[in-house]
Amino acid sequence: MNTQQDGSMSENTNVILHTDGLVKTYGGRKVVDSLTLSVDSQSVVGLLGPNGAGKTTLMNILFGYYTCDEGQIFIKGKRVNLSAPKDAIGCGVGMIRQHFALVPSQTVLENIIVGAGSGNGIFLDLKSARRDVVSLQERFGLQVDPDAKIWTLSVGEQQKVEILKALYREVDILIMDEPTAAISEEEIQRLFTIIKGLKAKNVTVIYISHRLDEISRIAQRVTVLRDGQKVGTRSVAKKFNGHYVINGAKTWITNGDFADYITLAVRTGDAGHAMAYRSWRRPDNRRCLHATPQRDRIRCAR
Repeated sequence: MNTQQDGSMSENTNVILHTDGLVKTYGGRKVVDSLTLSVDSQSVVGLLGPNGAGKTTLMNILFGYYTCDEGQIFIKGKRVNLSAPKDAIGCGVGMIRQHFALVPSQTVLENIIVGAGSGNGIFLDLKSARRDVVSLQERFGLQVDPDAKIWTLSVGEQQKVEILKALYREVDILIMDEPTAAISEEEIQRLFTIIKGLKAKNVTVIYISHRLDEISRIAQRVTVLRDGQKVGTRSVAKKFNGHYVINGAKTWITNGDFADYITLAVRTGDAGHAMAYRSWRRPDNRRCLHATPQRDRIRCAR
């Protein structure tokens, strides 16, 4: 993408977020290395990679927790400087971290509106805030009692509160960092329904996960990171004959004593290398995922 003199992007108006050559260094090591990424509006984009790949660091940059050492960030076509979360929120970016930022002793309503400037001066307009929150709940299907204390809620219900917090601040880009790490399979299904509803109402979701099966079920595109660099971005097709096809790279399943093994190969057009993932089920029936650096014996659909 080209940048005009006024700092805006000159093409592809469907892109809601674009990074160009982002670099973040810690102790001489580049944890984000010349990373360029484009995210289309009204989409769900999966971000996949092993621990240390740079996924969370990249998202912390996009939410203003960290500043990049080099590179540019464009949101809705305009170049932005994100030096704090309030800058990101002002640009329409919200983030739900793996560990929620909620006050257990306060109510759902209080947690949603705190710091959002609801009311006049130092006084909160709780009646108006309640109407707005209830309206958001009805619009997005996020039903939770506004007067309930956070400590009384399940993890899945607390996650709904975090989503409502972001929507109350009128974000249209929502980053979700490992959102299924601590919720049940039933709550995962509810979460996927919520994410589909967000997408249908023009909210773009960036979904960070280690779990290939979840990425395949919820995302339209997947970007793979390794060692702070982008391996590639591919579209996610529908399930076909028991396999998920990711733009020509196929996952296949071998049943064993401890359930499924899944390997995903993602090939880049120029580099010709691949990243392999293996997924398995633990005794508690949760599927795990780790990356392997091997480049041999990787089968791709033709």
